[in-house]
Amino acid sequence: MHRKILQAAIVAVLVTGLLSPLGNVQASSTGTLERVARDRSTTAIAFTPADCQAAIKILTQYERLANKLGIRLSPTRIRQLDRKRANRTISTDDLPAKLRRKFPGYFKGRSLRDIAQQCFVNYGIGEQYTGYV
Repeated sequence: MHRKILQAAIVAVLVTGLLSPLGNVQASSTGTLERVARDRSTTAIAFTPADCQAAIKILTQYERLANKLGIRLSPTRIRQLDRKRANRTISTDDLPAKLRRKFPGYFKGRSLRDIAQQCFVNYGIGEQYTGYV
């Protein structure tokens, strides 16, 4: 019950445009997300396009990178990670420690969807993982 109330409050805040976790994205009257122009000179961005690319790469190519670093992942663990990647809910918390160490600090603990949305809004990177398409 508390979860539904919290979700409703978050949606209300996003629709009114009072606060957007995606920076310059607001919900429109039709229920879709739209980019809203903002003055970039007043907003400091704490991550670079290289951070975005590295974070998305690690979260989407974990199996290849694990093999390259000599990390053994069981078939069960690979299936779990594949399922989370398909849902775009995979985060650094799901990865082996060696891959977590290589992850950009700004994005630690965030899901692939959140990272892709922030990177797309600020740099146009990762659109296919945002859920917009």
